[in-house]
Amino acid sequence: MLLKISGIDYGLSLYYSYLLPMFDVKPVERGFIFRKVIGFCSGIECKFDRTILKTICTIPNSCQNHYTDILGLSTNQCFKDLCKLYGNEKCIASKITLLYSPTDARNILYAILLSRNTDYFINTLKWFREFIYNGTVRSRSYVVKQFLEIKDRIEEIFTNFKNNIQQLIAELLSTKYVGLKTVSALLLHAYGLTEHAPVDRHYLIYLSKIFQWFKPGTGRKSICISNMLNCLMCKYRERCIYGVTKIFGKLNGCIQSIAYLSKRLAFIRNDLEEILVPKEQRDIKALERIVSMVIQKIVGDAQKNAGL
Repeated sequence: MLLKISGIDYGLSLYYSYLLPMFDVKPVERGFIFRKVIGFCSGIECKFDRTILKTICTIPNSCQNHYTDILGLSTNQCFKDLCKLYGNEKCIASKITLLYSPTDARNILYAILLSRNTDYFINTLKWFREFIYNGTVRSRSYVVKQFLEIKDRIEEIFTNFKNNIQQLIAELLSTKYVGLKTVSALLLHAYGLTEHAPVDRHYLIYLSKIFQWFKPGTGRKSICISNMLNCLMCKYRERCIYGVTKIFGKLNGCIQSIAYLSKRLAFIRNDLEEILVPKEQRDIKALERIVSMVIQKIVGDAQKNAGL
């Protein structure tokens, strides 16, 4: 099947995506070709023209019911809603989307775990491919050592609970080295649940300006397990940064995605990053304004409604 897509910037969208390690990216004039080579729906191939924001994809017959998720066709509206709230429906965020794939959840978790406290483009992409193709990773990094220590446990969890997301998340949270940031990233990037967002250092920069009484860190995993990660039902939600971010509703994950882009794009380090988002395309200031204003507006409206 041939599919034509308009208005989505796949450079920005792939740049922050945990599906990126499963794609080969090849530069072409005015854009790039990205082809899924690992995991579910391998064989999807798209040519993205950044000058006119047009993408032409070839979709395998076996992927007819799943390509809308993998290409982010069902999540672009979340970013458009951010622009409406911002006051400019054609702002840069309206061109971004979230690529996700529930069937690739295990691989996405591998990428998330291998991205902790390291450079995503320099190390994570390399380590992920090495693990997928060789079953191990040769590195002295503690990140890799911890990942290899729990990989069998992860396999067991996905084998037993892959069709029950709540139980899957509870089991993962009970696993060493897996915390709230990890499972929140999984819920967002594997299942497209945009009410969840990992509170990384980039997002925290914005949040700490509004929620100044919080310090970097996460809530207690045992409490989250007992509440099945339902922050709205948790009695500690007003003390936990993950609880208070639920004020953003289904915009939470999209706000966090823009926050990540606004900070990480300032540190382009390799050729792939330049292929995805060339230097002249990095409107960092615009992304920063969107995140700041949207957060302030949502929190301000909530305070007004509460009579504060």
